[in-house]
Amino acid sequence: MQVYTMDRIPQLEIVEAKGAVLNEQVFSVDIVTDTLSGLGSMFGGNSSSYTKEYRKGREIVLKGLEQKAQEMGADSIVGLKIQYGQFINSEIMLLVISANGTAVVTKPIADKS
Repeated sequence: MQVYTMDRIPQLEIVEAKGAVLNEQVFSVDIVTDTLSGLGSMFGGNSSSYTKEYRKGREIVLKGLEQKAQEMGADSIVGLKIQYGQFINSEIMLLVISANGTAVVTKPIADKS
């Protein structure tokens, strides 16, 4: 499965659009990780624990998106968009990661030379 952020794929022709494909996931972040990360960010720099959580969540969401597109009979996804959100209360932080695109079937563009 090939996934593209653009609407057209070089060297490939989109021969059929199977439809929109969407996947949303909500992940909880351990309060200890959250607290330690917050302490580190007070002194500048990046938060490796948050970075790992976002990366892991993005990979899970993309795998689910690809699986849904494959079930629709697609071989590629175009127009990929990923969105992130957070919900925080006094006890837990939730990461919301969603991805969407269009599931398509492609074929190589015929050489016209």
